[in-house]
Amino acid sequence: MSGIMNTNPLPLPDYRFAVFISIFYVIPLVTDFRFQSVGPLSVSRSVSWADGQPKVSAESGKTITLKRGLTSVLDGNCSALSALNLLQLGFWKTRKLRFDMLVMSIDQHDIPKAAWKVNNAILSEIKWGELSADGGKYLIEEMTFSYDDMVPFVL
Repeated sequence: MSGIMNTNPLPLPDYRFAVFISIFYVIPLVTDFRFQSVGPLSVSRSVSWADGQPKVSAESGKTITLKRGLTSVLDGNCSALSALNLLQLGFWKTRKLRFDMLVMSIDQHDIPKAAWKVNNAILSEIKWGELSADGGKYLIEEMTFSYDDMVPFVL
């Protein structure tokens, strides 16, 4: 019986994760799961008091940012997400694509241990960093999405 329950579980590392993105609720973008960072992973609400009773309201302005090294579209390794983002830029003021995301923390055996489901994410900002002659660094593509809802769960 002692082998079933671990009384001293270890915290999950923050550097082992995967992000799965789908469009139109069912079509996964299988080439887009490696990112340098993703966050914030949080949910919040406002609590106010009136006549001794709490009133709860959902947060607004929820965003999640994905970061990764920028690759060239012309090198033949363009990811589906990069291609869709470039397409969106042509229609930035008039069209929007909705994505669903599944962010997973994984263990050393690549088994998911915790996950966050992000619903109805819409690209709201994209940054490509700065060019600098003295840095020797890589360009980082930073995509910020506004979303409707985030549901955390433990696997």
